[in-house]
Amino acid sequence: RLEEARNVSIALNKAGRVRRKRGDGARAEQMFEESLEISRGLAVAQPESEQAARDVSIALELLGEVQLLRSNFTGAEHLFAESCEIRKGLVAAQPDSVQAAEELRTVQKSMAIARGAHWHNRWVGWVRRAKPKIGTKSSSSNDG
Repeated sequence: RLEEARNVSIALNKAGRVRRKRGDGARAEQMFEESLEISRGLAVAQPESEQAARDVSIALELLGEVQLLRSNFTGAEHLFAESCEIRKGLVAAQPDSVQAAEELRTVQKSMAIARGAHWHNRWVGWVRRAKPKIGTKSSSSNDG
């Protein structure tokens, strides 16, 4: 039963990736959310399973990627942060695993991209809002 549920979760992730590549982000997101729900259930049922924890992390990252594509950088960052915490636990449990360390680095990079994009957008917004004010100050100070 648990293996069957995991297989469904994996299939949803694969199908979601195909949908995302074809530009159907909404359907991909639904598939990744369903996969995450299944993976979380499996992780609760198997609290000592590193594979179950990894599966949750994968689904979180896939959802984070969809949020990045939708320019929901804060949402993406939160999903990547949750995945990152899981990955840190996996690295601690498998300190000699190159794969676990690489997967942690990958999600940390994704989190940094989301954070950078979030702050870039905020900065652009500040500049756009300040630009008319700056122009007004410049023209009034040149009049004198």
